[in-house]
Amino acid sequence: MPRKGFDHELDRVVELLNHDVRRAVMAFYVNEATTPARISRTVDFDLPTLAYHTRVLEQAGALKSLGADSLDGSRQSFEATELGILGMSKLSDEE
Repeated sequence: MPRKGFDHELDRVVELLNHDVRRAVMAFYVNEATTPARISRTVDFDLPTLAYHTRVLEQAGALKSLGADSLDGSRQSFEATELGILGMSKLSDEE
């Protein structure tokens, strides 16, 4: 059973994912744990933009931090939460 307020949180995540950059960023995190720096190597968004939108998604509960990246120790890795995955799924269902 979903926790109290889950539907409200899910609606908020879906609302945030109606932004092109956040939706593109979230697609990476749904597939694997990664960093904004790694994502910036494969998309046309600069690192500060990706870092900002990653923070927005983390604050909304769509992403969770895994701490320092094990490859170089200087960047923070993130992965999609259940809420983030459901948000992406709900957004796809609405399109």
